[in-house]
Amino acid sequence: MGAQVGLRLEADGETLGGLNLYSTSVEELGRETVRTARLFATHAALALARARTENQLTLTIASRQVIGQAVGILMERYRMSEARAFQFHARASQTSNIKLRDLAQELVDTAEDQHAAIPGTPS
Repeated sequence: MGAQVGLRLEADGETLGGLNLYSTSVEELGRETVRTARLFATHAALALARARTENQLTLTIASRQVIGQAVGILMERYRMSEARAFQFHARASQTSNIKLRDLAQELVDTAEDQHAAIPGTPS
């Protein structure tokens, strides 16, 4: 290895990773090479931040959907309002120390299993 440059991948003041570039053909990297590497690191950090944000949004939407399904199951099963069903679910989550989304997924899975066990019902 003749030369190297290490750059921080930063977006919105947060370090997302690092980019290390190495050269085996030169002993010292020129200014233009370093400038190009910085530009590439900036673009890489922005792309990484965007992908991370999109992933978080996708997970949030999935969580909201499964929580909504669980609330609907509780509403039907116990004949309660949406607000009451959500309060019931939130309290069960707190007292059992299980995340709201995980408890909701368990309820939805159980309901699906019970539905599948009924002969003649479409799956």
